[in-house]
Amino acid sequence: MPDLTNHVVLITGANRGQRKAIALHLAGLGARVRIGARNYAEAEKGQNLICLSIP
Repeated sequence: MPDLTNHVVLITGANRGQRKAIALHLAGLGARVRIGARNYAEAEKGQNLICLSIP
């Protein structure tokens, strides 16, 4: 996979399921991941998970 450092990725519905897994993977490759979701609290949980998973 390519190095995604300094790239920004927007994923809608990334607070659960396959899209959450994709968001975690892309963040692990160095991408700056932005999450779009209908439920703010769920989006915040997804964001926190990504922040805790990536050093």
